[in-house]
Amino acid sequence: MGEGYVEEQVKHYERRRNIAREDVKRRSLFDRPEVTDTHYTVTFDNGSEPKDGDSYFAAVSRDGRRINVTQGHRIVGHIDGEGAKHLSKGLSEPGDPGVVRIRMTEFSPLSGCGKAVIMKDE
Repeated sequence: MGEGYVEEQVKHYERRRNIAREDVKRRSLFDRPEVTDTHYTVTFDNGSEPKDGDSYFAAVSRDGRRINVTQGHRIVGHIDGEGAKHLSKGLSEPGDPGVVRIRMTEFSPLSGCGKAVIMKDE
């Protein structure tokens, strides 16, 4: 093999290695406190009456503009606005889970809304 061929192979290897290093350095969803320490406002659909401590799943909707809150396979509520925007971005990145568990911290039956946080340990 020629010397030029070997040099090109080394250049390609170094480029792939540098790209892989950047991927490893990227923080995951659970390493970003601006996402995990936020209290998200969840609007529940009619008939849902969660209690403090109840856990649900949060997943990006098909259109990507809201976060669906599910109990099993059934959608029971959603997260809209800025909270959904930031969480959606975090859940949609390669290597991140796509779905997270959230825990209710408070709920108001009068408004049908509650506050939830991302569960880190389960």
